[in-house]
Amino acid sequence: MVRKLEPEAAQNPPAYRSKVLWLGILGYGYVLFLLLGTLALIGVLIALMVFVRRGGGVAIKFVIVLGLFALAVLRALWVSFPKPEGIVLTPTDAPELWATVNGLREKLAAPAFHQILLSSEFNASVVQRPRLGIFGWSENYLTVGLPLMHTLTKAQFDSVIAHEMGHLRGGHGKFGGWVYRVNATWAQLLDRLEDGGGANALVSGFFKWYAPQFAAYSFPLRRQDEYEADRAASESAGRDATVGALSLLPVWDNYLGKSYWKPFYKQVHEQETAPSSPYSGLLAHPLAPALSDDRADAERALNDALREETTFADSHPALPDRIKSLGGESVLPASAPAPGETALAAYLPRAETFARRLDAEFVENIAPVWAHKYAEAQEERKTLDALTARVVAGETLPPVDAWEHASLTQDYRSDEEAMPLFQTLADRADVRPVKEGLLTAGALLQIGQHMMERRDPAAVGYIESAMDVNSNVRGSALSLLYGYHRMMGDNDAARNVYVEALRHSDRKNAAAEERVEMVGGNVRYEPHGLSGEQLAPIVAAISAVPRLGDAYLVRKQVTHDADKPVLIFAFSLKDEWRSLRAEADWQELHDGMSEALSATLPTLFETLPFGSEWNNITITNDSAGTMRGLVKVPGAKIVAAKR
Repeated sequence: MVRKLEPEAAQNPPAYRSKVLWLGILGYGYVLFLLLGTLALIGVLIALMVFVRRGGGVAIKFVIVLGLFALAVLRALWVSFPKPEGIVLTPTDAPELWATVNGLREKLAAPAFHQILLSSEFNASVVQRPRLGIFGWSENYLTVGLPLMHTLTKAQFDSVIAHEMGHLRGGHGKFGGWVYRVNATWAQLLDRLEDGGGANALVSGFFKWYAPQFAAYSFPLRRQDEYEADRAASESAGRDATVGALSLLPVWDNYLGKSYWKPFYKQVHEQETAPSSPYSGLLAHPLAPALSDDRADAERALNDALREETTFADSHPALPDRIKSLGGESVLPASAPAPGETALAAYLPRAETFARRLDAEFVENIAPVWAHKYAEAQEERKTLDALTARVVAGETLPPVDAWEHASLTQDYRSDEEAMPLFQTLADRADVRPVKEGLLTAGALLQIGQHMMERRDPAAVGYIESAMDVNSNVRGSALSLLYGYHRMMGDNDAARNVYVEALRHSDRKNAAAEERVEMVGGNVRYEPHGLSGEQLAPIVAAISAVPRLGDAYLVRKQVTHDADKPVLIFAFSLKDEWRSLRAEADWQELHDGMSEALSATLPTLFETLPFGSEWNNITITNDSAGTMRGLVKVPGAKIVAAKR
């Protein structure tokens, strides 16, 4: 749909924006129609109560329900946007940065910024935050990332700022913000009505048509805005600086990821507390090797980006199209900027102070996770040593142990040591039946990914074989194949894989949605299909739960993944009518059932297809009517209440 709309948007942009405007208004119009219709019904009901004076109790209930629905609609229309996070940079903190921003603002006729924020991201962004929700009155924020400022020259960084400001200049910036708010309004409305039963039905049917329409129609405008923002950067900061910044972003992202952040996070295996200076350390990390010692890797990173194709997964065009639109040419500079030539040196005189503030925030946020990961790593190292000792002693590890041995070897030693172990797993005949071939498929995927990172064409065969062995890895396999074809510049193959990945995702989503509901008018049940041998330990375990009344077991009917059963356990509280503390008794029974089932079901699920599920629900005196279909399934009752 977007492909068909893009030529129309390019031929007559003003007319096309008008079309998107009216489509956006249609969304608000429908919400307004619901709101006014609801208020009108409330008025009619109140009038009936006042003038007819009959059926007042029923009318009051309807007024309450309609009032709650109207309130939900009003709350959804009040879209709230949180303030972006970051360290506030005042004109005193960064006088040159504020001077540059104000100069670019005047040149681009962009609105003023209320705050400039410093973040830890390798990025820069603008946020237009409407203080009155859909009614506007926006305040503007510019967020700049310390790592980004550390790697770009002043001129290159100026082009990044100009690009972000380009999103706000003129009418198209305000219109883009409005488009975003339309999408946010609908997301909030659906979120607040998702448990609203019939009220949600009034919205969801329309939204399923409207949301894809609006997303598709607004997409070409978002794409055009990116090109316009690039042109704004080129006009104000210079084409060479703009093309240079665009070309270097994937290079620096790749270099810092490999040379700094990957070793940094590996320290969790050896160090109990998180390093105290991640961003201070980043400022001391040498940039020169990226374009000298590691230049070949930098060229690969740039070439990978230049092989990317503009798709509909993101409104941002691919790098080659952005550079082409500017009439430039992507070339790596001869060397990295010297410490005194970076934007950080030019704009943040007290960079070390701000880096330490980011360090403190990082440590505070990650400390609990880091400690947990460290403790986990120590246990996994012990497991790895024990498994390795068994292998050295000549033992052939059982399939699950062999998988754990290969995986831990990869995590704590090296890919080179792990790949032969994965290959052995993939070749072992006794591994293939385990978990329906999931371990074999996983081993093939690991080998394929390893080969893919080395640009070995044999990777494709391993990844495709993994999908053939077990369909549960299909999503991961398609993602790897897509990345491989993109990396190798085969855009036709990448596009085909992308389409198949979308279809696979649709199927997975449909299957997941179907398996969520356990009770309701649309849910159908059938006999559980378990043998007496499978059922016996479950019955024994739950029969010992105090205050258990009747217990039932059925299988939910599903059309997707019908071979993977969804088992539903339903149970009642014995002598519920006599209970003086029903809520506490119900909680005690529910906890007891959950504990009993959790202890016995893993053994059962070893005999069922991978991906099978279970859930337990309660049958109260109030809900017995809605559960009638479940309890009438032949063979459903597996425990009868003791009288």
